[in-house]
Amino acid sequence: MNQSDEKTYTELYYKYPLSEGVVWIREIIDQASSMFGGKEKIRLREDAKYFLLLNFAEMIVRPLGARFEPKRLKHDLEHDLKILLDSAAEKANPEISGHAIINALSKNWAELDVMRLDFWG
Repeated sequence: MNQSDEKTYTELYYKYPLSEGVVWIREIIDQASSMFGGKEKIRLREDAKYFLLLNFAEMIVRPLGARFEPKRLKHDLEHDLKILLDSAAEKANPEISGHAIINALSKNWAELDVMRLDFWG
């Protein structure tokens, strides 16, 4: 990814308006990114971070937030993020892209904790 696009995704990621009660979404993505960057030496690209942020916030937390406790959603998303990043890292060289996250999501759909919430089928 070129530097201009990287900068754009970085700005989108950090400017995305999260309400006070769900700032933890960005925090778990940042923690996972740091862990992979340090331990695995694999970088989570900015497009991947933004993809995760948008999907976690808009497709999971916003529609399910009224039905499930934030603690439950946070636990499930932390678990699912680990599954997705572990899977994406198998083919990462040396970074995980948004495309790699999509592939990991498709490959691991049935293993995700959020699927147990009986929302998507």
